[in-house]
Amino acid sequence: MLVIGALASVASAGAVLVVGKLTKLLNTGQLAEDFNSYLLTEPGRSFGSLIVFYGLAYFGAWAAATIRHRGDSDFRPDGSAWYQAFAQSCPADAVPFLTVELKDGRWIAGAYKDATVERDDNRELCLQQPLGAAPRAGAQMRPEPNDEFVLLREEDIRQIKGRYLRVFETIDGAALPVEQRSKAS
Repeated sequence: MLVIGALASVASAGAVLVVGKLTKLLNTGQLAEDFNSYLLTEPGRSFGSLIVFYGLAYFGAWAAATIRHRGDSDFRPDGSAWYQAFAQSCPADAVPFLTVELKDGRWIAGAYKDATVERDDNRELCLQQPLGAAPRAGAQMRPEPNDEFVLLREEDIRQIKGRYLRVFETIDGAALPVEQRSKAS
């Protein structure tokens, strides 16, 4: 974008100077000799030329950027930051492992299973085995082997920390990601 803007400014300056010289609206010789003096003696022509210059430069930059970036977009309407972090940014051979602090001070950890994609008022986050829980910050995390999953509501969550783990488990000789463990059992 910087290059497009610079090129548009150079082209605009050249166009204003050439047209100004050909139409005799600008005295380019005097302008080149003493710019400050020309501004003081010809303020209407000077500032008029500057307005035309900026108008052409901005229009040229807009037109060039529109042509250059036609069809490109950084806008991703397909979900929330949760969806970006948990699903789209996660490497294919990994599973997000999350540690969630609840507003009541408890901590729950587990592998990401699913989440509400939309930016609703009260999204849900589902964690699956291996699960762990702690009654407060700094307490030892206890494993929760009897639970397959836990469902948390956004209104109960204070913060979510996570990392992408490349974790595999062997079931009947086949290496499966943690997220597929319950499907194979």
